[in-house]
Amino acid sequence: MRCSVCYKHPLAVALIARGPLIVLPSETATSVAEKKFTNLTPLTPGSPSSFDELFTKNCDCNFTDHGYSLLRTQLNNEYFNSIFDLGRLFRIPIEGHHTETGPGVLETALAYTKVLEMADNAVLFKYLTKSVGMKHGVIPSFMAKPWGNLPGCSGHVHVSLRDNTGTNVFSLAEEDLDGRKDAQYEDTRYLSQEGEWFLAGILDGIADVMPLLVPTINGYKRLVGGEAFWAPNAVTYGYDSRAASIRIISPPSVPPSATRLEIRVPGADMNPYFALSAIFLLGLRGIEKKLALPCKPIRLLTVEDRSMGKVGLPG
Repeated sequence: MRCSVCYKHPLAVALIARGPLIVLPSETATSVAEKKFTNLTPLTPGSPSSFDELFTKNCDCNFTDHGYSLLRTQLNNEYFNSIFDLGRLFRIPIEGHHTETGPGVLETALAYTKVLEMADNAVLFKYLTKSVGMKHGVIPSFMAKPWGNLPGCSGHVHVSLRDNTGTNVFSLAEEDLDGRKDAQYEDTRYLSQEGEWFLAGILDGIADVMPLLVPTINGYKRLVGGEAFWAPNAVTYGYDSRAASIRIISPPSVPPSATRLEIRVPGADMNPYFALSAIFLLGLRGIEKKLALPCKPIRLLTVEDRSMGKVGLPG
């Protein structure tokens, strides 16, 4: 079993961290508590105060400041380099680190590894960023919904299975260029039969394990915005769909060996041991029972499907 975790967190200085980073040069841990953790200043602006402001005619905001940036990552290098360097000593390889949507929000992708080691790495990474942040006047936060009127911070989980030879169980052979003819839907054409059963198992049971994926009230607040805030809150899936709860990543967008599923429901505040256990147990149950996909892919769903209750809601 292999997986990776991709955190979105904000950063703050006394710092809050997909997390968001909040820079409070004149704040201390005591003063932040006295302010009841409100009206904190982010490490970088990153976006207007709300989506409404962004799209009003009077807004002079630069949309390019809202998400990715090649410039904002050049700031605070001493702090970030300390995370990278100490991460290697902790044996926590960091695959990616970049700005994301929201004030002070960054996204950090931890390199994939065996599932138990991944859970350990996810917990240690949070400890690492917070302990290093104390030396740099930064308070990283992994709240799922640090800003009430902006998208929240996720804890996306990428999962796959490998057999005894190291081959990805979810993938098709390199020569299967046309995909699997018996796939239930076009979206799963380049996903193996075992991969489709695994996906069906997660979809079949995800509503029953929501407390293991979203363990806090703040985590549920992240899901309220739904697809508009990149926080899927329905039992949905789709090929390379960031609007769905489960995103299928397979050829032709990646090599067969990189075929995997991305579970996009958990927030950055998840307990990785509980979340990963639930995901793999549901998936393996799907393989054992050879479950069929319980619903259509998200691209085939209609407004009527939602209004008639044909789209399942987790939790």
